[in-house]
Amino acid sequence: MRDIEDPVQFATGIGVHYPLAVASDEVKQRFGGIEGLPTTMLYDRQGILRVKVIGFEYTDNVEQALKPLL
Repeated sequence: MRDIEDPVQFATGIGVHYPLAVASDEVKQRFGGIEGLPTTMLYDRQGILRVKVIGFEYTDNVEQALKPLL
């Protein structure tokens, strides 16, 4: 099921007080697709997407993928 709630309204509702940008569908696809929020993407120095994590549990996943790229 696709989430249809407006992300800016959702963020405001949970107390986010910093500026947010909402990308068009074309921009989302150019970045490998955004299937949920938050989405964390890790690109290597050549611009290749190495890790994409959807949701809040990203710290361990990104750290494990980042170390070999350093």
